[in-house]
Amino acid sequence: MLTVITMRIWLCVFSLFLMTSTAFSMDVDDIKPHQPTKSPWSEQWFYYLNDPEVGYYKVSFQTYLEGHSPALTEKAYLHLAFAPKNGAVKTYDLYYDDVYLVADEDPNSESFQYIIPGVIEADEQQVSVTLDEFNFSMRWIGEHKHYWGRFFNPGEGPFGLISSLPFIDNRWFVYSMGTPAEYQFTDGEVTHQGVGTVSIDKGWYTTVNSDSFIYVFAADEKTQFMFTGAEINFFPIEMWAGRYLSENQDLVFYPGIKGLSVAHVADACRGTFHLEMNKLFYKVVVEAKAPLDSFYDSTMPTVHLLGAQQPIMKSMYSEINVKIYKFGKLIEEKDIAQGFLEFGDSQYCSDRLN
Repeated sequence: MLTVITMRIWLCVFSLFLMTSTAFSMDVDDIKPHQPTKSPWSEQWFYYLNDPEVGYYKVSFQTYLEGHSPALTEKAYLHLAFAPKNGAVKTYDLYYDDVYLVADEDPNSESFQYIIPGVIEADEQQVSVTLDEFNFSMRWIGEHKHYWGRFFNPGEGPFGLISSLPFIDNRWFVYSMGTPAEYQFTDGEVTHQGVGTVSIDKGWYTTVNSDSFIYVFAADEKTQFMFTGAEINFFPIEMWAGRYLSENQDLVFYPGIKGLSVAHVADACRGTFHLEMNKLFYKVVVEAKAPLDSFYDSTMPTVHLLGAQQPIMKSMYSEINVKIYKFGKLIEEKDIAQGFLEFGDSQYCSDRLN
């Protein structure tokens, strides 16, 4: 028992070192577009807005370069989804040749613009999509809850310096766990407007770095959490990290290794997932389950652009139970009626391809 505790202490010390190292760190100004360095290339912004009375909206816009793009002229990909709490998800995947990017050169500024003429305009304060089948706008009306607190770089990725090392091609960070936003939506059949909570993350990639991938997430006005894990190609261990925010708890689960501070059981073919993560004094237990018919496959950029062997299967209808323990005593429990559950790479259910 003492050996396990000692190992966890050293893991926490090592994690803190990774969090505070800044030589290769990402930052919140990385919300701005980057200059492609080679092809293939993909840069992707993700926005998830939840109105508990209605459901989830997802807007993901991307620039990309195919492998034969010596001129490094970027094209655009747009993924849209509406998952009403009572009903089935509607998704749209659209490609465009023309995209305009603007990034403020001030390194202390987060100002940017992403524009597909007549389709979408996005900047650091709002996103607006003007399609007949998905007419949606949202604007921030409050402060962002960055992944990291005041003692750390707020824009570093959940895996700390590990995900910013120079020999790792891909970058990903959580810009906001939850930001209050006003929104309007219509698809020609239904119309909604109101106030919701938007979560924002961002990544840019040139290759497939992981052999396995799992992601579970939900956010509303009072509670936001995200837990994710992956096995990196050249690193034969599975790393996990997570964040949990509520009215009473503010917890960061620093990068941990499956088999040491992390245990999980995943069955994508049943749509189920169980996770346990430990840190000093605390433990989180997550149970997630989504109907199999609620999953849809995502292949861009992973399969179509970067050459992944398997898609990512995604559900926006996962029921999630989260328990927080301190010194072995249950101190908080949350039941979430609708959240996200994703399985990718070797975790993907290959039966879906039959």
